[in-house]
Amino acid sequence: KPQTAKAESLSEIGIKEFKEPLLRRQIASGIAVGSYGVNLKMNAYAQERPAILLYYDKQVQSEDRQFPSLMTIADNTDHIFKDMPENAQRQHMERMSRMLTMLHEYGHDIFPHKTDESVLTEAYKRFGGHEATIIDEIKAENYYRALIPKMIEKSGLPGTKEQWGTGIVMASLKMAHDMGAGDPYYYGAIYSLNRLFEEGVVTFSEGKIHINDFERLYGICKENTQMLTDLHKNKNITANKTKAWIKKNCTTSAEVAKAITFVGKLMNSR
Repeated sequence: KPQTAKAESLSEIGIKEFKEPLLRRQIASGIAVGSYGVNLKMNAYAQERPAILLYYDKQVQSEDRQFPSLMTIADNTDHIFKDMPENAQRQHMERMSRMLTMLHEYGHDIFPHKTDESVLTEAYKRFGGHEATIIDEIKAENYYRALIPKMIEKSGLPGTKEQWGTGIVMASLKMAHDMGAGDPYYYGAIYSLNRLFEEGVVTFSEGKIHINDFERLYGICKENTQMLTDLHKNKNITANKTKAWIKKNCTTSAEVAKAITFVGKLMNSR
């Protein structure tokens, strides 16, 4: 079970104190009737409190059905799925898409933004108003990534680390395009992408996204989580320092911007 596998893998990144809160988090799914959510660009397809709730119809319509097409933009996809029949590939990719949403929502229980009584935690008081919301989404979108190999090892996720590594890169590119600059989710996607492109772990050329080193990809994911842990534990942080941290780590690089634009245009044409 992914929830259990993630909780039991937290010691890999030095934050095992969040194991029990994550294991206790209730999960449900439902059908949304009409528009739901505060985001002006799209209907929400999940929420994290008071229980993790997946709006199944919105998730399928907004993300899952498009995910197999999105994955074809990655040069690696044909090779890493070559032993899987086409119909099984589609089903697996759609399930990956759905699980990526849930893995994000599980992430809100790591250094939580608010208590169950909706009171800001001490770290998030220090971050400031809008900056706190941004950090909360950066955190949720990035902590699970470092845990994927261990979760696969624990049979908490189906497939291979190469399949999931490709999935998280492509999901981030799509999220950045869909949400747009300034949105908290956008910052979470950019934080996950910048160093991958900077180090050449992921490149964009000849109309394809290339993932060149999966081991280093997960290594960077782990280093990104450590930076977030240090940020949350820093008792000297202020709203201005948080704003500076976001600017330093979440300003879109030129290469990432080109890849986002290309992926967006291609997906919009399909």
